[in-house]
Amino acid sequence: MRFVVGDDTGLVKEVLGAQQKLGRRLGTQALGEAVTQIIWACPPGEETRFALVRSCGRIELIDNTNSDSWAVLKTVQTSDDVKQAFWENGKLSFISGDGTWLTINDDGSEETSATSKASLGSTVKVCAIRPGSDHSEVMTVSSDGANPRLMDRQGKTIWRGRNVQDSKLDLKVVEFDVTAIEWLSSDCVVMADNQGKIRAYLVKEGEGSRRRPLLELPLTFVTEMSSHSTGQSITKGRPVTRMFHDESSKLLYIGDTVGTLMALSTKKLLELTDEDEIVTPARAGKAGRLAHLKYAKSMMPFVRGFSGMMGSIRGIVTLGDLIYVCGLGRFAYVYRGRRQVCKVYLKQKLTAILPLNSTTTEEEEGESSDDEEEEPASDGDDDEEVDEDVDEEDNDFGDFDDADEDDLSEGDFGDFEEDDGEEAPLSSAGQKRKQGRE
Repeated sequence: MRFVVGDDTGLVKEVLGAQQKLGRRLGTQALGEAVTQIIWACPPGEETRFALVRSCGRIELIDNTNSDSWAVLKTVQTSDDVKQAFWENGKLSFISGDGTWLTINDDGSEETSATSKASLGSTVKVCAIRPGSDHSEVMTVSSDGANPRLMDRQGKTIWRGRNVQDSKLDLKVVEFDVTAIEWLSSDCVVMADNQGKIRAYLVKEGEGSRRRPLLELPLTFVTEMSSHSTGQSITKGRPVTRMFHDESSKLLYIGDTVGTLMALSTKKLLELTDEDEIVTPARAGKAGRLAHLKYAKSMMPFVRGFSGMMGSIRGIVTLGDLIYVCGLGRFAYVYRGRRQVCKVYLKQKLTAILPLNSTTTEEEEGESSDDEEEEPASDGDDDEEVDEDVDEEDNDFGDFDDADEDDLSEGDFGDFEEDDGEEAPLSSAGQKRKQGRE
């Protein structure tokens, strides 16, 4: 298993997980050169080049065809703090915090559009480009706490979300402070906030669209969570830092600020959003009430959790049945199901991860064949010899034999005899107790 990681100092490294070694390297340590995102800039399966996004706003297209070293094919400078990097249909899109939308085509042409800034009047806090929209629609949340909006490249609002209904005391619910957005499909989007809650919205054209969330689910209600400092159970969740949806397995991976990673099933939710008419059962209730929490938990049930991680999670991605995770704890992790198959310490705080598919199967097959060659074949004679050795070791207790065992009676401790010597002198209190017993 091989993967690429980027850290907060600007270094990019190739990690050979099976050998616990480093391969190719790129970049130098410099202030403001932190790697924030790494994505493929080619069709799935080719792995010919990938895009590197740095905190200073510089975008680098890296050639991955040479197995000895990486080469920078193209460098593009955009606004600082790129919030979203997205590849689809031969195009790369980058949306910055000030609303600049940069699209890079295969021929190298560039097109910029500051639509988000013009429409929201503030900087973009978090965003996610809608899949299947040909890089023309994006879900954005501004930094002033406004509700989420689906916008086009010209800054026109196509869809606007709303908050959940007021509480049972007719009190307005606090605005959802979104920290991560992930599209499950072209019609369903999931958002997470800084209190460990997730909301699912249905975004459709015409009457099928809904402005209020389909469900709201606190992660502390999904499974019991403990405090990282006291170990006690907590009711208030922690900020969600990363989400990743695996379309093949229909699992949503969620990571927070202290290394908690869990997987929720999205199968029922996607089946609900695929219907022409969405009917919410009466038992669902209002958001925040126990009935709604149980309904939301049934729609996105807990599948599994992952142990052994530390630090804020900054990268989650899957490849086949492997889950690659990295974070500020300076470790990169690889899981197969719940089992951790690789853990590598990389010194710097990791901020992005990208798995490599090439030669993965060949390395694993080579390791398994080597193990089979080293393992000696066993036969009946060897087993008998081992059993005899074990019996000799088990029966070796010094001079203790069967004769001694026959001499022992129940409650007897062998040849233990009382000491015939003089007793130790007793104190005055001890002498009185002894006289009283006599």
